[in-house]
Amino acid sequence: MAIHPPTSRFTLPLWVILILFAVFVGCFQLYVQAEKEIDHVNDLRHWSLQLSNELRHASDDLTRLARSYVITGQPAYKTAYQKILFSRDGRLPPTVGDPNSDPHRVGQIGRTSDADRRVPMPLLDRLRQVGLSVDEVLKLQDAKIKSDALAAMEGEAMRLAETIGSDADAKHVLARSMLFGESYERARAAIMGPISEFHEHLETRTSNIVQASMERALSMRYLVIAFGLVLVVVVWLSYRRLRRTLGGSVDAVHALIAKIRVGDFSASDTVGDVAADTVLGWLSETHRALGHLEAERRAAEGKLQQAVTRYEKMLGTTSDGFWLVDETTGQLLDVNEAAERMSGYRREELLAMRIVDLDVDHSSRAVVDRSSAIIGEGGQLFETRHRRRDGSIIDVEVSATYDPDTHTFISFLRGITERKAAEAALRDRVALREQLQSIANAVPGVVYAFEITPDGKARLPYASPKLIDVFGISPEIAASSADPLFALIHADDVEGVQASIAESARSLTPWSAEWRTRHPEKGWIWIEAVSTPTAQPDGSVLWHGFMHDVTARRAADEAARREREFRETLIESIPGVFYALDATGRFLFWNGEIERVSERSAH
Repeated sequence: MAIHPPTSRFTLPLWVILILFAVFVGCFQLYVQAEKEIDHVNDLRHWSLQLSNELRHASDDLTRLARSYVITGQPAYKTAYQKILFSRDGRLPPTVGDPNSDPHRVGQIGRTSDADRRVPMPLLDRLRQVGLSVDEVLKLQDAKIKSDALAAMEGEAMRLAETIGSDADAKHVLARSMLFGESYERARAAIMGPISEFHEHLETRTSNIVQASMERALSMRYLVIAFGLVLVVVVWLSYRRLRRTLGGSVDAVHALIAKIRVGDFSASDTVGDVAADTVLGWLSETHRALGHLEAERRAAEGKLQQAVTRYEKMLGTTSDGFWLVDETTGQLLDVNEAAERMSGYRREELLAMRIVDLDVDHSSRAVVDRSSAIIGEGGQLFETRHRRRDGSIIDVEVSATYDPDTHTFISFLRGITERKAAEAALRDRVALREQLQSIANAVPGVVYAFEITPDGKARLPYASPKLIDVFGISPEIAASSADPLFALIHADDVEGVQASIAESARSLTPWSAEWRTRHPEKGWIWIEAVSTPTAQPDGSVLWHGFMHDVTARRAADEAARREREFRETLIESIPGVFYALDATGRFLFWNGEIERVSERSAH
């Protein structure tokens, strides 16, 4: 479900707060400027009053110093007088407050210590710099004119006081009368009048300015407080609106975001029932959705881990070797223990090798061609040879498939060296059997294998094709059971043949026998058989031997026997001694008369 949060809930209060804050900052700056203006007006008032007092004190100091010089005649008073006068006129830096300017008032004046106020400047000009009104300047100028006239009178008195000679005393008296007379006092009072009026006017004007500045500052202070209160109210209302929009406290939102950030999707205790259309509600829904996704991911990881475990167990328990090979480089990326055993290399050694390092039958180009064929066909089963770590060569059968997703070959290797050797041995045995079969076919008799199992059953596992010529029974029938052969034996010979076979099986001694058997076409024939027994692991006894038709030999033997019997009967019937010798003188045959006559045996 798409969520479209009402952004005006945040932007409108934010803009209102920003505007109010800007107005608040402006009002506060105006208030600060008003306070600074009060300080500035107070400074001007202070310096104005200080300069007016300096003018008043300078007049008093000049009178006192002039009178002291006229009375005492000490040059220090005149020097101090001149410094004050020159400083007031701007010919020297201000000396009022200088301890060296008046030996009677050390450290008492102290009007100013600023460097810029030590620059030589007439006192009236310094007063104008502090912003005096026109009336105030006029009053000061009037006082200055009268002060200059008084200074001229004081200068004349000091000049008369310096007179020496016969009329010095008279002039000294005149000088004192000039400075202590009523005319001098009236002149001083005429100076102090404008100065006092100036001082009163300055006091009133500066007090009004300070009062007006204080009233403006107070108005700005009230304005700042008012806007501050309005800003606090707006912030509080915005906070309430923000809390309703968030659906809870900022700490709850932060805690939920922190849980999402660290991947903690367990049930949250900090979030209870919240409105759906709130930030906390959206975060809770996101938290639950991510929790479901996390559960699904963990379930998928569990299944994947199970699959990986099965995969590793399969690769670990299979007797076939496993290779994971990079398509581009032919590098071995993964192997199992069977591959280690098969090659003799350790895992880390194999993972540093390529196919061409192990394959004996394929060059680098042949490996590339084989890889292309596997990619084209999807997989192949082929045989090749690998060189083991000890240098020996083994035959392997490789079943390789291509994985297009990972661009790798998945190969299973099976060692077939023993199978190849067995196949070669089998081929040799087949060839030998074929040779033996050819020999058996050429032999005028039957080459056979005769077996008696532990349960007493007899059969011929193998019999050469001549069996059908000798007995009239095929080798296939005899391979199932030897009973058809035993059924053909003459009744007088069956017991003897079976007894001899049993004795040979018991003692495992060579067996030989002759018996008569009935041929379906030739009738009764004589068979001679010889064989050697071998005990088998399952308890059976297996004979390998040869049997053939000896009917002709038996007939010849019988004829010879009869001829010998006839000859012996004939010779014995001859009267007297009878014998016959060969060319060497050896007796061939004789009768019994010669043994009787010679009294010794002819043998």
